[in-house]
Amino acid sequence: MIRQAGLMLPRKEYKEPLYRLRQNEYCILLNFEGNPGNKPINRYVSLLEVKKYGLFRNVPDNVSINEILRNCEVVG
Repeated sequence: MIRQAGLMLPRKEYKEPLYRLRQNEYCILLNFEGNPGNKPINRYVSLLEVKKYGLFRNVPDNVSINEILRNCEVVG
């Protein structure tokens, strides 16, 4: 429990992020956030082409973009 301003609040569980993205990968996926982000990476030809060149190595093709952005950690 955390004591804050006289209130007892339960501690939040820390969840390890599922995906590790570099800053440039994160910025690319932010362009697809929102309604277009409900589709996975393999539904966009442009993202699949970028993946061939080595970006998004740690990300599976069949996970929606919004889910990746919610469960990612930006490194470097």
